[in-house]
Amino acid sequence: MKKLSNKSIPKFWKFFSLAILLPPISYYLHVSRVIDSSRPSDQDFNQALEIFLEQLNETWSLGDVIGETQQGVCADIPTSAHFEEVTKCNSDYLKCFLQKKLKSSEKVFKPEHFEFEWQDKKLYEDKRGVIRLVFQEKKTKNKFTVELENNCNTVELKSGIYSSGPSDVQDHIWDNYLYEIHVDKFYTTNKAIRKWKGILGHNSDDLKASVDLSLEERRNYCHSQGKLLLQSHVFDAFSYYPVKFVHGEYQYKYRYPWGREKISTEINKDWCERIYTKECLNEFEFNNFSHIGVSWGGIFHTIGSLPEVFYNVFLSRANLKLSSLELSRESYWHNNGV
Repeated sequence: MKKLSNKSIPKFWKFFSLAILLPPISYYLHVSRVIDSSRPSDQDFNQALEIFLEQLNETWSLGDVIGETQQGVCADIPTSAHFEEVTKCNSDYLKCFLQKKLKSSEKVFKPEHFEFEWQDKKLYEDKRGVIRLVFQEKKTKNKFTVELENNCNTVELKSGIYSSGPSDVQDHIWDNYLYEIHVDKFYTTNKAIRKWKGILGHNSDDLKASVDLSLEERRNYCHSQGKLLLQSHVFDAFSYYPVKFVHGEYQYKYRYPWGREKISTEINKDWCERIYTKECLNEFEFNNFSHIGVSWGGIFHTIGSLPEVFYNVFLSRANLKLSSLELSRESYWHNNGV
């Protein structure tokens, strides 16, 4: 199949129809029944376990908040100007953190009277990025498994009525009141694709956006993650700044994701952080995890940056986002909905 060169893997989405969302962490206990008069009470253990799980969840979901990876502490993680985003829900960072902290004398993951040991120093990860780890409390010998879901880099679309397509189109109306939609905030990385293909190891371009998959491969990857290829009307909902319908019929669609506010036509950092166009290559290097082209709904690269391919339920042929760093700032394609 012909490759779609220079078309990035887009942000994906999934919906939950009348679903109950699970908390970030789920776990189950295998409780030892060894009688030991010196052992702390079950209540003390449960409180310590709660503290431990809170600390573990915080490390997983917040990532490297102090910049340790920039100091070369974790050899498997390339340094990045956006380390706080790169290390969220990152199995390599979690593994590095646990190996470092559980060996140290710091009070991290060591509630009073208890000490949790990471069994076998192994981290199990499935193709959807769900992490499983086994721990044991040193004194009580209680073993338990922790599951961590990879949902750090997704954002939910607020319930509402939306209009998709170009600004002069008003008949493509839809709503999401009966289901939830979650969309990836950033482009899918080369590392994620290699992991999906079973390719191990680390490469210098791990954090760059994947741009060389066929349309079929993109769909297959999405399905393997329990998601769908991003649909254009969902992308438009994140791109158009929301306004109320006039007389229940007309919705004004602003040209840019941030609404009616204008920006300077001078090519500078402010311009490039709003729309990363061809001229911005001389301002600063493009980065997948840069907070560029942010929309009201919290996804990035909604305009400019890299081309994208979508699935369009209203007009199947209109499935490309052409606004990108390959086009100069004067291009017509630097508009929402086109």
